[in-house]
Amino acid sequence: LEVALDGQTYSTASPAIQYTFHPEHAVTSFAPSAGVRTGGTVITVRGESFVDSDTGDAENNRAAPKVLTCVFISVDSPEIRYVSQATRFISPEEITCVSPSIPAPAEYIL
Repeated sequence: LEVALDGQTYSTASPAIQYTFHPEHAVTSFAPSAGVRTGGTVITVRGESFVDSDTGDAENNRAAPKVLTCVFISVDSPEIRYVSQATRFISPEEITCVSPSIPAPAEYIL
């Protein structure tokens, strides 16, 4: 990756900075489809093109940003969202996440 502020003079970095494009992920199923309001239910999400965002760059001593996240969105009020505090990469076809605690019973989409 090189950056130019004037459109002509490009930056040089040593070591080179790499940017990787990944295919868009797709969710095909998840289970279970219900859990307790207090949270803690482990949900297995299956699909394709999941990327392990926690591997980082050990060679250059850099940690990867945490981008793999499950978000629970209220069916009735989409602006209400709860983020799983524990999302885990299993494979490009499977991740798990732990359901968060919510204040009142309701339906959410994952």
